[in-house]
Amino acid sequence: EMFADLHRHGNSRWQPLTLAMLAVLWSWGTSDQTLDGRFQVAAGLVLSWCDSTFVFTTYKGFIGALATWNNKLIAVVQQAFQRQVQTLLCWNGRPMFGVDGTKVGVPWTESTDRELGQQTLRGRKKKKNAKKKRRGAAGKPKSANSQAHQEVRPQLLLTLVWHMTSGLPWSWKSSPVSGSERDDARELVRSLPARSILVCDAGFTGYELWQEILGAGHDFVIRIGSNVKLLKNLGWKVRFRGEFAYLWPEGQQRAGAEPLVVRLARFQTKRTTVWLATSILDGRELNDKQLEDLYRMRWGIEGWFRSLKQTFGRRTLRSRDAGHARCELDWSIVGLGLIQLQGVQALEAAGHDAHRLSEAEAIRVVRGTLLHADYSVEQLPTLTKRLQSAVLDTYERKQPKQGRHIHRKKKYKSAGDPNIIEATPEQRLLASQLQAAQAAA
Repeated sequence: EMFADLHRHGNSRWQPLTLAMLAVLWSWGTSDQTLDGRFQVAAGLVLSWCDSTFVFTTYKGFIGALATWNNKLIAVVQQAFQRQVQTLLCWNGRPMFGVDGTKVGVPWTESTDRELGQQTLRGRKKKKNAKKKRRGAAGKPKSANSQAHQEVRPQLLLTLVWHMTSGLPWSWKSSPVSGSERDDARELVRSLPARSILVCDAGFTGYELWQEILGAGHDFVIRIGSNVKLLKNLGWKVRFRGEFAYLWPEGQQRAGAEPLVVRLARFQTKRTTVWLATSILDGRELNDKQLEDLYRMRWGIEGWFRSLKQTFGRRTLRSRDAGHARCELDWSIVGLGLIQLQGVQALEAAGHDAHRLSEAEAIRVVRGTLLHADYSVEQLPTLTKRLQSAVLDTYERKQPKQGRHIHRKKKYKSAGDPNIIEATPEQRLLASQLQAAQAAA
């Protein structure tokens, strides 16, 4: 019934459900297996469960059909998955989502380099150099970070919307390494349920993104740093008490666009001061302490990325074709999400806290139970019972979990403090004129 609206060619023998089942079982294979080895296990299982249906006999035929129908199948599976996730926890009646991005490695082949690697940067690089030549300016030496970015291996940029209260993925988009997390996030906003709250890191700033979130009827809590320029004392009326500022870039001022009003909050960590901007202006609906708690909950998305890359074994994909790599990543997210969803539902049925789910143990349970030719539906209670025991350890850690290899640590630069400046008389005059025009309309 899920796939009833998918219309195939009349000569096609395969069924969408069978292809989706193959893709999920294929994604559950371990990282030390070849792609063909994973497929052979999946095909054997589907044949034993559905002996009357057509199942691909070769990996080449399977991945070809999956690449052709991947976007349509993923859209159907996402909608079904989201209906399950929506029944889980909310915060004060409003769904909460964290948004962030990460990079997933792919093999360095001609296909991946052309579609996912540094070759995707060349058009923009040539245009920039041509512009410099027209101006007659001497090219400045590249920074170490810029040089590393130009020489990066082909990768997939994954932007994920993560359901914060359940810890499950909601929607995602993959792009070449030259893509933009903010542009992908603007597309993903359309998949959110009504009156959602988005909690984002410092990379998700900008007037267009914030305006799109507000225009869709959602709110945001976003970390801001030195890359954000805000105005204060603009004279734009706010009915609530608190510390407010305005995002109003010069281009938007010239275009006659309204300033975006945000409420500011900050809290201290061991290393730095974290500044937050939220579109929820009423402090009674969301006070500063709750803002801090929400942002700390957002850090859980980093743990989900670690589960996908390290625990699930998808730090580097195996597909040598760029289109096939996208399929492998999409179904890896679906496969991991289904394991987590079944684990969460099993814990809730047993009366346990769903946040205590151990992804590593749940993955081992599914792989050790389902990926065997003698598995049948009658063994489902056994699988559920094993998932109910997939909980985090309760012992108290006596030593830090931090690695001792200091030289391998990733160095993070603090986001800094936002640049909050006083509004000029011209800006206050323009704001008052906009308010007068709105009142007259």
